[in-house]
Amino acid sequence: YLLFLNSDDWLFEEVLWQVKTQIEAHPKHDIYAGGIRSIYANGSQIDAFPHGKWPTSMPAFQPAAFVNRQVFSNSTLFPLNFRIAADFVWFKQQQLEGSSFYYFNTLITNYSTDGLSSNDTARVQEMAKALKHLGFTWLTRLIWLNRMRFQLWWKQLIG
Repeated sequence: YLLFLNSDDWLFEEVLWQVKTQIEAHPKHDIYAGGIRSIYANGSQIDAFPHGKWPTSMPAFQPAAFVNRQVFSNSTLFPLNFRIAADFVWFKQQQLEGSSFYYFNTLITNYSTDGLSSNDTARVQEMAKALKHLGFTWLTRLIWLNRMRFQLWWKQLIG
């Protein structure tokens, strides 16, 4: 299994044993996905778990997903023309192509929010391009964009 951990992120203690137990208890999935704890510069923290239930939702968080290396033998690698959304595009392609995801309620990674993807404007612009690249309709992209605008407005409002 492969895990792509960013240079400024780190795993929770003993989490590899927990993941091993989950994989052994639920074998034959392509991707095993857990949660991340986002750590902000002001010290606040938010725990998040992927679900991939909605067309535009993240199927897995790259630094908290264990991918069977056989999946990489059967697919393309992360698309290099996306600097921020490459992981979204790759995981969404896997989901659309029928890869099997197993979700477990375990925090895997402490995720630093100081990187490139922390720029909300750049992230939203690239995600819009990624959705178009993946073939989502203009209406789906418009609904997603309005939801993101609302979330960013709300984030600014509550500080």
